[in-house]
Amino acid sequence: MKHIILIVVLLLSLPKNFAQVDLSHSKHIRLPKRELAISVGDNMVISQKSEITIKELGSYTLSYLKRLDDDVTFWLGGYFNIITYATYYHYWTVISLAPSMRVSYLNKSKATLYSGLSLGFGLELIPPPYPSMKREYDPFIFYQVTALGFSYGKKFFAGAELGYGHKGIGCFNAGYKW
Repeated sequence: MKHIILIVVLLLSLPKNFAQVDLSHSKHIRLPKRELAISVGDNMVISQKSEITIKELGSYTLSYLKRLDDDVTFWLGGYFNIITYATYYHYWTVISLAPSMRVSYLNKSKATLYSGLSLGFGLELIPPPYPSMKREYDPFIFYQVTALGFSYGKKFFAGAELGYGHKGIGCFNAGYKW
């Protein structure tokens, strides 16, 4: 039983042990604790679910993340996401809010390598087929799994993410850290 507890404790501490901090200077570098970013991605996940031809107009996301600990490993925050797509006659808008968690693996003074997960609530605003009818609202579960994300910059940064979900398979982001 003691061996099992020891193994569990060691496995739970692995992310903190593998997080790297740039210690090339004589004193410990203070990395930013907050991040505000805007990202633009494809909405291929949404367009693949439709039976009709959809013109992709993009997925736009505003995100805020805060570092939970000084060891720079765990981040917590949220997304506000807007997706717009169109058919021959109508366009749809999808609005979503989702809490988010990020685990960063490489933490240098200018570069960060991370993975993340978001799960939240979304609302699809469906246009009426005729102007005399009312707009419909269709709720859904918003999700985004970021398999690999990278950002570069000290205060102002730019980056890219590969993942799967409502933000898209690939997206580019830019923002500010403080």
